[in-house]
Amino acid sequence: MWLGTFGGGLNKVEFAGSRHEKLHVKRYMHNPADENSLSDDNAYILFEDSDGYLWIGTYGGGLNRFNKNSGTFISFKNEPDNTASLSDNKVISIYEDSQGRFWVGTY
Repeated sequence: MWLGTFGGGLNKVEFAGSRHEKLHVKRYMHNPADENSLSDDNAYILFEDSDGYLWIGTYGGGLNRFNKNSGTFISFKNEPDNTASLSDNKVISIYEDSQGRFWVGTY
């Protein structure tokens, strides 16, 4: 199970044991020294696409694509001089249509 938090980043929660009595939480946080980390600790919206990538819309750090196999993030942010970039770094919705196109709602 994946949980996005305000201020606590992205959390992967795993249950183990025959009765799921053991709990393990792996936290992914923003690390300014690592460009492959989560871009912001306010993970507002989560979405898994048809290829199995987890997308995280943050409330201030743009959009992140998480590769579950490598444990790395690629971030997409607003670039004021690039009209093809996100219109804002506060991402509030993510949708993939039937043709595989992504729609991203921003603040």
